[in-house]
Amino acid sequence: MLIATRRALLLGLLASLTPMVGCGGASDSQAPKIRFVFITSVGYPGDLGGLVGADSLCTVHASAAGHAGTWKAWLSDEATNAIDRIAGVGPWTLMGTTSVVAQTPASFALSPSGTINRTENGALIGTPFNFWSGTATGGAKVAGATCSSWTTSTSGVGRDHQQNGGPIPWFSAANDTCNARLFLACIEQ
Repeated sequence: MLIATRRALLLGLLASLTPMVGCGGASDSQAPKIRFVFITSVGYPGDLGGLVGADSLCTVHASAAGHAGTWKAWLSDEATNAIDRIAGVGPWTLMGTTSVVAQTPASFALSPSGTINRTENGALIGTPFNFWSGTATGGAKVAGATCSSWTTSTSGVGRDHQQNGGPIPWFSAANDTCNARLFLACIEQ
């Protein structure tokens, strides 16, 4: 309920900033769509069912919290870079807040403008914590560090990102064994 209220307030604010039709400006249909980003409230081992399975987990978490739409995990596999999976442009707002954390997919790839530390319900997650990514700083895949393209929890390693709450909101941290239970970062499309 609180998140829906905040979304409505943000949409209202953006609508008030959009020039009126007939005044040489854009119509309401051209107002930027506010998209959200969150960290799953539950950690998962490396067998995520591939990229499609990870995206489905993001959608399940978002839907359970009342957020429809298309969601992608910030995740690379052996064939795909995370940055290439994020469609459109922002702004992307941290779930449960009015804080814009990224304007473009490159903002996620290099360094979001704020710490992404809220769940799909807007609850604050204490830092530090790690989430699966298979991704280097810059958004490219880390070959051999994707738990076999997110299909195994019994062998191999997966690259993670760490949220440390410091001046660098997230960074490529280390490899974890695929049986570790880490969160997912989910980005609305």
